Amino acid sequence: FNTSLPPFDDVAVRRALGMAIDRRKISDVTFKAMLAPASGIMMPGLPGYTRDEKTLQFDPAAAKAELAKSKYAGAMPTITLTETGGGAAARTDTQAFLEQWKTILDINVEIKQLDFATFIADQQAGRLQMFSAGWIMDYPDPEDLLDLKFNSKSPLNDQNYSNPKVDGLLDEARTLQNPEHRLDQYRQA
Repeated sequence: FNTSLPPFDDVAVRRALGMAIDRRKISDVTFKAMLAPASGIMMPGLPGYTRDEKTLQFDPAAAKAELAKSKYAGAMPTITLTETGGGAAARTDTQAFLEQWKTILDINVEIKQLDFATFIADQQAGRLQMFSAGWIMDYPDPEDLLDLKFNSKSPLNDQNYSNPKVDGLLDEARTLQNPEHRLDQYRQA
């Protein structure tokens, strides 16, 4: 979500969409249980990873309540999810998200596919409202994920996420000498 563009400038909309995704069902049905559902931003095996569940839990009633308290309740703007592609169907997981959002929240999301170069240019320029993209880490350290993608000062923060508390934790973690204290800062972030 590009948090600077409507309706994703409203945390209640973002929370509603997150709580309307049944990650376990997508894992079991869409991916035939070959992938475990994500439980947070950091993946197993990465220093600082914990098994603690950090995602919004699937809760259709809570998702509807979040949407109802948003400033867009009853007047949801058009939502477009952009991904790379050339006219084929949307990715399988994207289709599962769209179906759950329609079924649970009665939200229709349009799909737009772009060639890779245009996608990257539009993403970097902040023109994409919602997009499906991945991040491949250069080295196995939480800094290469959290600091680059979620620090408000990072040019790679393409969702325009901004949280002064998270920025403080990331800024401090980047310079800490004690490895365990450093990883704890990343866990908190």
